Amino acid sequence: MTRPRPGAPVARILLALLLAGAGGPAVAQGGSPGTRPSLDERVEVRLVQVAVAVVDPRSGSRASVPGLTREQFRVLLDGRPLPDALRERLVVDAICRTGADGDGTATAEVAPDAPRSLIAVVDFNYLDARSRHLVAAAIDRLAERGLPPGSRVRVYGLTRQVRRLTDGFVTDAGALRRAAEAIRGEAFTRKEIAAVEGLPDDAVNAGSPLNDPFGSDDAPREPGRLGDELSRRLQGAFGTLAAEDAQRLEQLLGDSPVADLWGDAVSNYDPLASLAALEGIIRAHAAVPGQKALVLFTSEAFRIIREDRLADAVRTMADLARRENVTIFTVDAEGLGGGRRRSSELLSALAGDSGGASLRRTGDLARSFDQAFEQLSCYYLVSVPVPAESGRSTRHTLAVRLDTERFPDLWGLEVRAPTSLTIPSREDRLESDRLAVLFSPEDFPDPPLAAVIEYPRQFSSREVMPVRFRVPLAELTWLPADGALEARVLFEGLLERDRRGRSDIVCRAGLDRAGALTLRRPARSAPVRGGLVFEVFCGFERDGLYTARGVLTDLFDERSGGARATAFVRHPDATRWRADEPRLLAASGRDYLWRSGWDAARLDAGRRAFFPVAPGAPVRAEDRLRFEAVVCGPGTTGGEPVPRIALRRKTGDGGSSAYQGFPADPQLLGQARAGRPFCAPLGAEVDEFSIEPGAYEFVVVVADEILARRAFVVR
Repeated sequence: MTRPRPGAPVARILLALLLAGAGGPAVAQGGSPGTRPSLDERVEVRLVQVAVAVVDPRSGSRASVPGLTREQFRVLLDGRPLPDALRERLVVDAICRTGADGDGTATAEVAPDAPRSLIAVVDFNYLDARSRHLVAAAIDRLAERGLPPGSRVRVYGLTRQVRRLTDGFVTDAGALRRAAEAIRGEAFTRKEIAAVEGLPDDAVNAGSPLNDPFGSDDAPREPGRLGDELSRRLQGAFGTLAAEDAQRLEQLLGDSPVADLWGDAVSNYDPLASLAALEGIIRAHAAVPGQKALVLFTSEAFRIIREDRLADAVRTMADLARRENVTIFTVDAEGLGGGRRRSSELLSALAGDSGGASLRRTGDLARSFDQAFEQLSCYYLVSVPVPAESGRSTRHTLAVRLDTERFPDLWGLEVRAPTSLTIPSREDRLESDRLAVLFSPEDFPDPPLAAVIEYPRQFSSREVMPVRFRVPLAELTWLPADGALEARVLFEGLLERDRRGRSDIVCRAGLDRAGALTLRRPARSAPVRGGLVFEVFCGFERDGLYTARGVLTDLFDERSGGARATAFVRHPDATRWRADEPRLLAASGRDYLWRSGWDAARLDAGRRAFFPVAPGAPVRAEDRLRFEAVVCGPGTTGGEPVPRIALRRKTGDGGSSAYQGFPADPQLLGQARAGRPFCAPLGAEVDEFSIEPGAYEFVVVVADEILARRAFVVR
């Protein structure tokens, strides 16, 4: 009934380009399971993991020299050697395929045989078609010759969205070849669709109606418009949030909700947007053990002109990369065909300041993979004990050196290590985590959050697009509190409209400025069922590609999960009737529903919190069902029939018989009678306990033609 806290979450800092603060290496934080965390942090000593390379410049290799021990390193914190008490807690692990294992002391998170993790990011915002093919060819060559033993690769595409081109880290050649095919654009068709919703990224891309699925337009983007502030202070779903806790939690994100920060990041088409998304990718891999390499394929056009902006961006980005143990390799994908364009200082600085390398003017882009894997083949993970102050982020200078006085044979070796580190406060870390979730929701599945966008419908005097996010109540952490069980969450969701050259936030809503939402239930209640649903009604004005993003944070164990759903709304000319994207939804009545402006979440007794039913999954007789489709047609001028929905019961001989009919939808009928092509949503509902167990199907029919069908089973 009570979800245990995961052990040793990694402490994190702000996404540096958007927030104040500086970076440092990853922080390991302990916590006792089942203990309700205090909102005030105590002073403690934390082990900060720092990836260190010790290379011999004369060898020309990027791999570290193996066989070093803890006694051969000197660590200075804020310019002073570690006190004896802290020195005893210093741990040095050699993460090498060959050679000694440091001083033999191993951590639980990282072992010498930890996989070598490489993240490839293809920034389509700065690549033309020729460069894309060169990058795809480099990935094909990597697939052909195979990965080094113990290595794995993950590939992302970066547009206005963070696109996953592989399903997590992969080792097989087939997955890499499919990523290369996607980069070339051969995997993308221009099939016309009326709506795509809640599908995986590859499914959305496969039916993308955009002229260019990986748009490379580099025109300046106009600032996104934020919707009106819709949220108010919540008093709790089943009880009242304590005043002192509410005041403290209000300070959690201050006056800068993560949706606003995310909007700032994508509002202008300049390097800050790409850098911010890149940070989201880095943050998504904070829990991956050991050193990681990130290979960024871009071009010399990826630059920042103003020196002050360049210095700030590089410093904070490099701090973040070092803190998360990520080495950045930048690649000018234009290669030998790049002409005489001036070199980008941004590319050089990102690579150099994170300990990586910048590859330019070469016909072999695959060399970047060789350099990255070589550096990952051997390095040292130094765990530095650092005192942490209560309630605020602290920054320290760091120096990692070799003790050449005691070990003169180490003269000539070069140490590459971070020069600073930051112990982030809880508030800074949570804000940073949540912003990272908005950039790459699929990389944050815990707690599991689902999202759904509905086709625009008439509401009062205007059209709206309902957007819902749902988290199962059983996935939240419930802790004892005053004789009951309590869960506490933060939520924020937004809807954006994407198009070439612009990304607008249509609306946003959530709890960031209102404090946390507290849920309470009896301590001895039955196992929790149902979910918590956040519903937002966003105004609809024009066709386009819409994306809903949401982030939910469980404040008791500080997990942040994300969800994203995509819908393309188009009103095309239609010469014949058709029904697109048929889907079945169910509302159980066991969910709790929160809407913008509500003071508390309420039990969905009216069964209005509909969520899609997965194909093949059964529905319960006590669920209210809704069938939806988007109907497009040429319109009518007389009494011609228009599409309707019917419910049929399947028979044992494979046929079906009529079970229930539904009248023509008034909105669809009105648009059809206008006599011009149109698209409109068509839906029908079946009340709970109104149909018996068995096999059924909803169909959309016009005259005797079936336009769409959706089969299901009631149990």
